Amino acid sequence: MAWYSFVTVYIFTALYFALHRRRFDLLAVSAIGSAFYFSPMLVGYVLEPSGYDPTIPDEVYWIAGSVMLLLVVAGYLSARWSARIYSGDVKPRLSVWYALFSVGCLAIAIIETSGAIINSDKAVALQSVGYFAMAFEVSASLTCISAVLERRWGILAIGSALLLMDLLIGVRSFTTLTMLAIGYVLLSRQPANMLVRRFPAYGAAFATIIIGLFLVQSVRFAIFEQLYAVTGRMPVATKTENMRSDTFQFAIAARASPKTILGVHVPDQLARVLSVFEQSEPFVVQSTLVETIRQNYSCSASNILKSLTLIPGASRFLPAFQMTFYDEFQPVLFPTITYGVGGNIWAEMLCRFGNIGIVVFGLFFVATLVWLDRLIVASSPVVVPPLAFCGMIMAFYIYRNDLHYTLVMMRQTFFVSLAVLLVSWSSHRVIATLPARRMLRMIKTFSISNFSLFIALACIECCAPGIDRSTVQACQRSFRICDSGLASTVGRSLS
Repeated sequence: MAWYSFVTVYIFTALYFALHRRRFDLLAVSAIGSAFYFSPMLVGYVLEPSGYDPTIPDEVYWIAGSVMLLLVVAGYLSARWSARIYSGDVKPRLSVWYALFSVGCLAIAIIETSGAIINSDKAVALQSVGYFAMAFEVSASLTCISAVLERRWGILAIGSALLLMDLLIGVRSFTTLTMLAIGYVLLSRQPANMLVRRFPAYGAAFATIIIGLFLVQSVRFAIFEQLYAVTGRMPVATKTENMRSDTFQFAIAARASPKTILGVHVPDQLARVLSVFEQSEPFVVQSTLVETIRQNYSCSASNILKSLTLIPGASRFLPAFQMTFYDEFQPVLFPTITYGVGGNIWAEMLCRFGNIGIVVFGLFFVATLVWLDRLIVASSPVVVPPLAFCGMIMAFYIYRNDLHYTLVMMRQTFFVSLAVLLVSWSSHRVIATLPARRMLRMIKTFSISNFSLFIALACIECCAPGIDRSTVQACQRSFRICDSGLASTVGRSLS
């Protein structure tokens, strides 16, 4: 009964958000997240360590179905009131500053960890992720979102390269959240329409990038093997197929035993697909909720106040909270495993406050999504990238995190965006105080074109002294033209 009820709600939620004529908002993003992270309920089992029962209790179905139904109700009610949408220009443009900040933080993170952040052993790399590494990831995501809003495709390419570096490190979450945020900022300001009509373009692009993510992770170990072959160092990590969710483990799936779903035999080809799918993140994340219910586990309600220590200066007035939800449940629910199983926000609320906690948090959750969505579409595009990224964390990524880590990611996003805004504002203030003539002289003297010309001519004269001087003079004339064009452009911007 519980499974059939959940499947009915699951299909109804998917049909409502796909076929109902409404503006694309954070509730729709959250519906996509719930459909993804509650997908193990469709097959009736989760990925449990050896010795655990992988079947799903009925209470898990009722919790998941209630969350999805709450999103439908909130989506129906919020669609009855139109949102005010900002229609101004994107000023100032911050994508370049985000890119520079990301590159700087990456360099500091590499120096700080002595290169340990770039390691074939994903566990070692993730243990080395500190403040600057996370700032690099956040600012790389904000670079892409801001570049799309500003339509600066060169900066978007730089941001994509930075996220590719993050994938090489072994982190997929920021790339996924960035893709969702870009789709959200493009769709949320468009008129109301059925989501299914937008799927051929946006859905196909999203599916292509998701496949690309798996392919990048598949070749990650091969890339490091080539690097180690060049440097002469031996790999320290296990093979890729032993890293959970690092690749489409088709070879292992092909050797899997025959599967049954709710007592029904599954054909071999479909069983192989399911064997690959059950290695994915939702099957691990939902195991926390399953074991919380099966073992009737409860934890300290007061530890939720640990999140208040994220407020600057608040730790001086609060007692020390040593444990997060992950620190509490991992040794109790899964004492025999060494890898992390991820957080689960619904397991945390159930563990701390029981069923009433799930109800209260669910209402607060959808109310926050509605408020944040209205704030994003009504705000200037300058502040949209950090707000949209926080919206993706809250609407999508919260399903696999506890409350504390969710707020940590949002705080990091706020600090990065605040730092970039301050640097941008300060630079504009400094430039505004310089006289226009002096600025033009500085550009004439120190412009990149003159520096490039100096290097090019030095190389030509040193390496090929017999070259025709007319070629060098032609280069000088072309660079002077570029230089004067740059100076006139800056002069017009200063006037």
